[in-house]
Amino acid sequence: MSEVGFFSHTRHNYLFTQMTEVQAALIGAAATAFVMVLSNMSNRREKTIIDIYNRLNKLSQAVSRIEGKIQ
Repeated sequence: MSEVGFFSHTRHNYLFTQMTEVQAALIGAAATAFVMVLSNMSNRREKTIIDIYNRLNKLSQAVSRIEGKIQ
């Protein structure tokens, strides 16, 4: 095998290995971003549910006070 062929083959393997690592890093970054978006959406939903519950609780307390005054 000539030296040119050897270096060409070695460079090809190196570039292929580097590209595989880059692809793995990109896939990992995309997966992490996706999970973070899902987590953020879940947290936002949870905060909304807690806010609705607190408002309903305040309304229930206000209705109880009003009913107590009427009787």
